[in-house]
Amino acid sequence: MENRKKQENFYPFEMDYLPDFFLEKTKKELNEVPEQRTEKLRKFKEMLLTDKVLADIDFEDDFLWLFLRHTKHDASKALPFLRNFYLFRRNYSSLFQSVSDELFSTSPATKVFSVLPNRTPDGCAVILIELGKWDHDEFPLEDFKRMFLFMILQNLRCPVTQINGFKIIHDFQNTTVKHLKVCTPQNLYLEYHVGFKCIPGRYKEIHWINGSALLTLLWSMAKHLLPKKMKERDPLIY
Repeated sequence: MENRKKQENFYPFEMDYLPDFFLEKTKKELNEVPEQRTEKLRKFKEMLLTDKVLADIDFEDDFLWLFLRHTKHDASKALPFLRNFYLFRRNYSSLFQSVSDELFSTSPATKVFSVLPNRTPDGCAVILIELGKWDHDEFPLEDFKRMFLFMILQNLRCPVTQINGFKIIHDFQNTTVKHLKVCTPQNLYLEYHVGFKCIPGRYKEIHWINGSALLTLLWSMAKHLLPKKMKERDPLIY
């Protein structure tokens, strides 16, 4: 009964501890054994030494652990994710630059992204994306990409999010054809590649609300890019 009550709690987004419920999840879902952490990291580092792209890079242990945790401690699967992330970081270095502080005080369009103050009972961080608030004349597309990337990576610094993942709400209220114009095949593919081949995040649910003809068209374009696992989880559209 005690465990059931814990699962019904809406945990705060900011957490500096791991409840027993989450620790148990790491064992059952992520094949994580605390006593094996050092050995897992050692073997992963040995594998990196033989990789032509990553051999000369000194990664921090916490960063490597993020990729191991994402692939349920399968180093052979973690390696291509880490390699893809490194190549993305190298080839698109401009996306890792900061967004101008002035934009946040002058442009309402920067309010497009929000991280909700509470997690779901299963510990997921909830990200709200209100596309109708975005005006790319005020908040350029490159800054939009930077902000989204920063938000995801910053979230993943938290062990609670590493273990439980994300739930994402796309709100399409007030979207227009102007927003559709930036959904080019190139941009959609980049979003897919970064989200599913580079960033070690667990995406548990996708909710699309305030749907429209625009949303239907966008989904028909985007679904072909999704991995099979995500295709089987049709987005919840309201």
